[in-house]
Amino acid sequence: MEIDDGKIQEHLRQLICGTVERTLNQLLEAEAEAICQASRYVPTDSCKD
Repeated sequence: MEIDDGKIQEHLRQLICGTVERTLNQLLEAEAEAICQASRYVPTDSCKD
């Protein structure tokens, strides 16, 4: 059985990048909700365009 280190490294890189991207997006979403005091796509008087 052969192990392709390059494929393993590429798979791990993609996995890590995806995890970091999702985490950062969740943090940004939470920060935006805290600033606007509303959930996404729910406008309030204090949060306008």
